[in-house]
Amino acid sequence: MPSTLQDSLVSQLKFAHDRVLELIDDFPDEQAFFQSAPTDGHLLWTLGHLAITNEWLMSKICANGSPVTLDKAWQPLFGFGSVVRTEPNLYPELATVRGQFDTSHAEFVNVISSLNDDQLLDPAPADRSGGHIPTAAAAAGIKAWHDGWHAGQLSSLRKALGLARVMDG
Repeated sequence: MPSTLQDSLVSQLKFAHDRVLELIDDFPDEQAFFQSAPTDGHLLWTLGHLAITNEWLMSKICANGSPVTLDKAWQPLFGFGSVVRTEPNLYPELATVRGQFDTSHAEFVNVISSLNDDQLLDPAPADRSGGHIPTAAAAAGIKAWHDGWHAGQLSSLRKALGLARVMDG
């Protein structure tokens, strides 16, 4: 059982990230642009979106901005309000996107792990989110929830493709 707020947050982040990893582990690369409906995010978009959201969250809680700086061209592809497209030539390679997804998550966990419980509850130094991210602890909770939200979407894509379930319960 976690003994500190930091331990609890890191545990939640790990749980959410591990669920995404389970869902993408055997996802066929050739299905990276599969959508079960035109409004769905596909695998590549989802991973890019999670990476860019991780960067955005870190930019709100780190005094000097995010330790991960993604290519500015990623914002219109994966950021808030982006339109999911199915043309592979519009996007970076899946391996690149996956690498940035993994890196941005690891850096986010490093940021949270570097803060003690008091610092996690201090006002976020760079919060320009309209009050949605008042503290680093709130950012961690939002990230875990956001990862879980998109894990559900990835699970639906797996089901539509006839891939095996990864969670029973």
